[in-house]
Amino acid sequence: EGRTMSLTIEEASEKGRMWRLSFRQRQMLEMLADGMDMVTIADVMGITLGTANEHRMRTLRKLAAMNATHAVATALRNGLIR
Repeated sequence: EGRTMSLTIEEASEKGRMWRLSFRQRQMLEMLADGMDMVTIADVMGITLGTANEHRMRTLRKLAAMNATHAVATALRNGLIR
């Protein structure tokens, strides 16, 4: 009763669309993976905390993640970040 790893063409196409992350979204995921909090990430990126949170929420939606930890794990597992 394991998970099947094969995808239909439609599923693969949808997954590809879903995972088109911008440079800023990948940058944020990498900083989250390094343990930075959102205040620090906003400061490093030179944006407001509100804008940083918007980037985070859009990234969560694209990755169908429940939270930032889940997004980072998904990105790492799928080679989207190092």
